[in-house]
Amino acid sequence: MLLKSFKTPECFYLYSAWNNEIARVPRQVHDFFSQAGSIASAPGSPAADWRKTAVELGLLPEDDITLSVFPHSRVLGGIRELRKSGPNVLVLTITEQCNFRCAYCTYSGGYEHSRSHSSKSMPLDVALKAVDWYGSFERDEYHVGFYGGEPLLHFDLMARTVEHARKELGNGGRVTFGLTTNGALLTEGIADFLAENQFETHISIDGPAEIHDRYRIDTRGRKTFDTVWKNIRGLKERHPKYFAESVGFTMTIAPEDPLARIQSFIQANEHIFDGKIPKVSPLSEEDPSIYDHLGVEAGQRVIDYSSAARSFMEASVAGRIPDGFSRGCMEAAMRRVHFREMHEIDHFETHGGQCVPGVRCHVDPDGILHMCEHMAHHFPIGTLSEGFDSERIEEVLTRYGRLVEKTCGDCWAMRLCKKCFANLARGPELSEERMSEFCGRKLQKLESSLVQYCAAREQNDHCFDWLPEKADDSGSY
Repeated sequence: MLLKSFKTPECFYLYSAWNNEIARVPRQVHDFFSQAGSIASAPGSPAADWRKTAVELGLLPEDDITLSVFPHSRVLGGIRELRKSGPNVLVLTITEQCNFRCAYCTYSGGYEHSRSHSSKSMPLDVALKAVDWYGSFERDEYHVGFYGGEPLLHFDLMARTVEHARKELGNGGRVTFGLTTNGALLTEGIADFLAENQFETHISIDGPAEIHDRYRIDTRGRKTFDTVWKNIRGLKERHPKYFAESVGFTMTIAPEDPLARIQSFIQANEHIFDGKIPKVSPLSEEDPSIYDHLGVEAGQRVIDYSSAARSFMEASVAGRIPDGFSRGCMEAAMRRVHFREMHEIDHFETHGGQCVPGVRCHVDPDGILHMCEHMAHHFPIGTLSEGFDSERIEEVLTRYGRLVEKTCGDCWAMRLCKKCFANLARGPELSEERMSEFCGRKLQKLESSLVQYCAAREQNDHCFDWLPEKADDSGSY
């Protein structure tokens, strides 16, 4: 059913996917549709009666809403634009080597369908060919990101690629660079290079030493916090303006519930984290095998975000901008609700939150193109030699659209939910089982977001006026 009833401690609400609005309602209306939702899923339920009542109350249209995900015209249009303008972002995995062995890493061996660390690195001629291919598309802006493994293990290759990109891409449009690093190799010379070239740099750090060092160890099993923290402080002292404008942090949240300690660590080191909104990510929920790999018991796998949510909401209600860590945990969810487009629909056409593969193009050391650096190797979309494989892109988008339409056509969250291939892929397949697992978690999170959002606005109707309409995606590679 395209309606969702929910309640805060003070009030009762209905959310309608038809007009994307949230209505405060009397308790009896809430209870009526709460019962409708449970009964409508039962065999032989009188769903038509519930729908008739919703129509009479102006909560749903008389005719059914239809859903199209990546309709064929949009698929072909997206591919045409991709072949004309090329990727928005080019991401180069210049090495699969890493000087860390983080236990939860995508390449740790703890994920069923992901590659493991290897000694493979990108030859210089492949890196330069990738830049030349990117430059064959006429664009106003080019962005080249470096990924790994640990890309700074091959700093010379990265530096030569940057030099080549400056020459080949600079005349056609503005060129910028990005880096994701574990921070262990940030020498003074490398820091100078990053600052000189205004790299958007993201450094991985999970919190204070006792949290960071649980899983982030080097190849010899040694703790890494002290080295990373020393280099972060050194980078800030050496290039304070660059650090303030272009350096960010990524934090992987892993059980058991360390959020309060992470937040305290950030507050105690305000001189480092001031103005920073870390990219906060939980362990992959799409592949629970990682928890077995870490030895985390089933009852300990849920992260409790209540402390971050409380900080975020209390500051917003009080008319203050929340601290960076709570923003990293909560802001995206609140922005999705706050800036939703509220208008009636009879047909909903969507990409489901999934970009056209290739808009963010990942090139592996062998010169094979992938839809992004976070997808496993099972969904290649072309090669540097041949360019984009349009038939392949069309085929995976069509498969994605069919799976989402089959599952989401009568779901109340259709206009709030976003899902990418990584959420649904299991090896080389887009999996209905994976989709079902994703939906269960996603619906719980979206309902929680609606409750938190409305509870905050009950206290201060303007509490989210400070929210930026768009996320700050700088440094996201």
